[in-house]
Amino acid sequence: MIKKSHDILMLLVLPAAILATGCVHGTSKPQTEPQELRVEGEISTGQFGCLQVKTADGQRYTLARDLEGSKPGQRVWIEGYVVKTKGCMPGVSLMPRHAGLMDAATVAEAVPVAGSSGH
Repeated sequence: MIKKSHDILMLLVLPAAILATGCVHGTSKPQTEPQELRVEGEISTGQFGCLQVKTADGQRYTLARDLEGSKPGQRVWIEGYVVKTKGCMPGVSLMPRHAGLMDAATVAEAVPVAGSSGH
């Protein structure tokens, strides 16, 4: 009889303890805003075929997604935020929000970002 009541108690208490622990851990870490960046540079192909932007000071930023119609050798500006990615290359990965072509004679022309509505 004692064994059965102990088993029933464990069936009731254990799931409640697991749920409570999960809720505490799920809310214990505050969400932080992503680091916003604006970079200007030349598109090139990095390791494993990933597109990257090399700035005038030699910094390289891997693009977390493609810019529609972009080609290596184009000079671009990109506004976006830093993301953590795996597999492409070490360093900073940039998720583009807005981008445009750079041309000294004209104002920067907007380039659609793949996967966005273009706004």
